[in-house]
Amino acid sequence: MPHDHTSLSPHLARVLADAQDRVGGSTPHPNYAVYRQQERLYWAAAPRWIAQAGLTDASRVLDVGCAYGTLAVFTRLAFRCSVHGVDFIDAYTPRDLFRRLEIPFAVCNIELDDPPFSPGFDLIVFTEVLEHLNFHPVPTLTRLAGLLRPGGAIVLSTPDAAEWGRVTSFYPRIADMPPPARRDGYFDGHVWQYRVHELLWVFERAGLIPLAFEHSPGVTARHFNALLRRRSEIEPAI
Repeated sequence: MPHDHTSLSPHLARVLADAQDRVGGSTPHPNYAVYRQQERLYWAAAPRWIAQAGLTDASRVLDVGCAYGTLAVFTRLAFRCSVHGVDFIDAYTPRDLFRRLEIPFAVCNIELDDPPFSPGFDLIVFTEVLEHLNFHPVPTLTRLAGLLRPGGAIVLSTPDAAEWGRVTSFYPRIADMPPPARRDGYFDGHVWQYRVHELLWVFERAGLIPLAFEHSPGVTARHFNALLRRRSEIEPAI
């Protein structure tokens, strides 16, 4: 399904640009000057899906692996809802900006720990994180699904291995990825890149079903964008 680049309203497009400006002026990491020119090509559908989620000031959103925090800031500015962020390090996170916007942030390894925020989120943002997971993805996606309120959704993006190619340094097959477990060291980089059948299999095993599934163009290769709901809330009980 192709992405309609005109589907974000002019107002929300301005809010997204404002979010990037604010992040650019606040992040401690110098790489954002380059990354801000690329990030929307990775998760092109995400702002549209966030806008269609019906968020109000009573809604709760969790950005997992928020890094620079562009989508967390966009969501907070656009909808005035309660937005929380977690990442396994804080080297990228604009902590001062998050404080000014009242976006609670915590360092948290989502593969091993629940976020230090109460569950019950209307939306979870999980963009450009799946490929970084050091362990098998099903337990982590299952954990995220369990943090949702009834009717909640997950917005996800990740590179498409059909164009990006495989990462061969770690595991020969996705089935060889171990379950999450405590260990020394954590690799901050791409560990596994998914082909479409693998991604859909992971969603199914985690009890998730895509309501929307499309590609973002990326910089040199495409990325999957998926809007996910818990399958149990969509399929009738038998």
